[in-house]
Amino acid sequence: AAVEAGDFDKAWRVLEWLNSLPGGKAGAWFEFYGDRIAPPFPQVGIIPWTWAEMVLLLVHHILGLRPEEEGIRLRPRLLPGMGPVEANFRVRNGRVEIAVQGGDAANRWSFSSNGEVLRETDREIVLKYPAGTVRVSAVRI
Repeated sequence: AAVEAGDFDKAWRVLEWLNSLPGGKAGAWFEFYGDRIAPPFPQVGIIPWTWAEMVLLLVHHILGLRPEEEGIRLRPRLLPGMGPVEANFRVRNGRVEIAVQGGDAANRWSFSSNGEVLRETDREIVLKYPAGTVRVSAVRI
């Protein structure tokens, strides 16, 4: 929500907090941090679904890759301080290779692609679903 709202400082605070928790670097956060009922029983409830949330954060919200009915929308929102991001996804019968460079509070982009562009603004591009490999790059303007 913080990324979508453009509150990048809050997004960084949450990510840094998650990284500081026990197991955070492995993505294995505990579900429960309260007092133990009967020591020496260990804390229980390592939640691997947080990995899925991290993937969703990166793919859907930061890279902005969103499959839709007519095509693939790319609306990047890199957090300030992030370096370039490259990703490669299988989508239906094709592949989408994405390269995103730079990011600021405005998140305005210049796009280029070898795929069929359905719509494009300075914030997003919508591409027809690929039959082969489609490359798309976004550079901050």
